Amino acid sequence: MRFLLIGSVVLIAVMHTMATAASTTAERSLGTLPLLVAAPATHVTVFLGRGLCWMVSGVVSSTVALAVVAPLFGVALPWPRVLLFAPLMLLVAATTYLFATFLASLLLRMVAIRSVITHLAWLLLTAFCGVMVPVTFWPLWIQRAAEVLPLTHGLSAIRALLDGASLDTLIPLVAAEAAVGIGWLLLAVVGFHQFVESGRRDGSLEFT
Repeated sequence: MRFLLIGSVVLIAVMHTMATAASTTAERSLGTLPLLVAAPATHVTVFLGRGLCWMVSGVVSSTVALAVVAPLFGVALPWPRVLLFAPLMLLVAATTYLFATFLASLLLRMVAIRSVITHLAWLLLTAFCGVMVPVTFWPLWIQRAAEVLPLTHGLSAIRALLDGASLDTLIPLVAAEAAVGIGWLLLAVVGFHQFVESGRRDGSLEFT
């Protein structure tokens, strides 16, 4: 029960941040995309900041959920270590947000299926990143793939924190989650750049 409760609480923030993948593509359907591309400022900054509200709301929701639900189910939260839950939750929200932003750079080309892809990505993270079952439950090749997905190391760090693990255990997990986030950030920047440059060349940045 403790395993499922912690995984579900963290998943709340992931659900919020993954909404960015779909909401960012609204720039195209609302007709603001050509204006963003034509502006003298870099479009990457706008796209990366498009859904930050989702990240903030996700962290707040997960933190409140943990504080309310854990006592109801008799799950003990170590004090004062539990105060570090929010910073770790912010890290997880940031990495999943960057993953969703990368998806948005692809979905700008496939607006019609944005909801389908967003939900599939969310289910992928739920199934393989240790939310409902340990990552070690899966075959080795899935475990290796999960290591480059956001949430995996961050959720492990949160579980370790609430289980009373030492800093020697937490620091490598936090560093791995941050490194994964940086990787998805770089992919998102490349994805947006290629989309915009391709649209400028062939004039495909139309309303849709």
